[in-house]
Amino acid sequence: MSSPKGDKYEAFVMDVLKSEIEKGKLPFPVGQTTLTPKKKYRAKSGNDIEVDVAIEVFRDPTKKPFLIALVECKDYAKPIDTMRIGDLYNKMGLIGAHKGIIFTTSGCQSGVIREAEFYNIGIARLNYGDDEPLYEVERSTTSARNLYRSIVLDGEWPETGFVGLSEHEAYTSLCAYIYEGIIKSDPRPTIPFVTVERIEQYANLLAKKCKIGYDPRLLDITLFEVLTFLNYTIENIESDNFLGKCDFKNRKIYISNELEIGSPRWRFTFAHEIGHILLHRKYFVNDCLQDDKQTLFGGVFSSADHKRLEIQANNFASYFLMPNRLFCERYFRAYEYIGIPRRIFPKIYVDDQPVNIKDFNDLLSFISKVFGVSKQTVEIRLRNLKLIEDCRKQCSDSWIEFLL
Repeated sequence: MSSPKGDKYEAFVMDVLKSEIEKGKLPFPVGQTTLTPKKKYRAKSGNDIEVDVAIEVFRDPTKKPFLIALVECKDYAKPIDTMRIGDLYNKMGLIGAHKGIIFTTSGCQSGVIREAEFYNIGIARLNYGDDEPLYEVERSTTSARNLYRSIVLDGEWPETGFVGLSEHEAYTSLCAYIYEGIIKSDPRPTIPFVTVERIEQYANLLAKKCKIGYDPRLLDITLFEVLTFLNYTIENIESDNFLGKCDFKNRKIYISNELEIGSPRWRFTFAHEIGHILLHRKYFVNDCLQDDKQTLFGGVFSSADHKRLEIQANNFASYFLMPNRLFCERYFRAYEYIGIPRRIFPKIYVDDQPVNIKDFNDLLSFISKVFGVSKQTVEIRLRNLKLIEDCRKQCSDSWIEFLL
């Protein structure tokens, strides 16, 4: 239920958003963008979901919007917590929205920034009396519009890369300049949002079609058989530039010799490329997707589309190598085998005490050996399932180093 206080802040945010769009500070074209307060969407479940402010961008006013951004407004006395990020992310999935932004008067608790970056959600701090918001997390990298402003208004040219100027935008990519700046079209479709649940269904369906037995684990030989089922071949090549590459035109994947065959990273890279085949071939049928160490294991992405591609392929690899039902079974078995105290069962508790750190590491090692994956991959799955109660003073960053 809305409140007068909340309604007032939403109206204030809407006014600021309109001003930001008109000034060209947000990547929404003037004249094609509408802002609607308390917009209701019919979710895929059939229920109505209301958002504080909806931003919709239309190429044709007679058709549906090609871009939907959900804005949540939080006029709180205390900093927002990670739950607000999860709520907005889930709402985006149910509606099929492309972007998400949270406006808050009070900043963020520890860990919220990292959570927002992980789920690709923007955070802006905005109080009454502010002329413009302070963006604590920007959802994408420098836009063509912002680059144009920095060049034309501030005289700041980028140090590297080709730069082309169109009417109101600038580009560091020759391809983007030709297609977007001159031809006025995107060279390839925007990668659509796919829920984690849907990606898990793809992984389970492929396993079923290939008649994969997961006990004790998905063997390396099975990965080769899956590739044969998909009518693809594999080649190990010497390369320092990438770890894995998917060549859709020639139906082949390449794995770098830098990875030891059968190692956790080799297996994950292999499954990651299979994910690209199933999820992304139709967008790059005459092209290649290349994965280096940074994008595959470090979470460094050059664009929003690239980031979505890699996260989707990583999610597929995780669920294909560790089916959720079997993962949970082995997690509970490890819990009993190691003899972890059942204080907050089914969660695993870890703090700075050596005994609890040992139990936590033993659990990760046990499960990683079962599935032939890294401990980081196991930790990420446990965090996604909210099975870790982490009270360490300096929380481990291993889970963010191996983004899924």
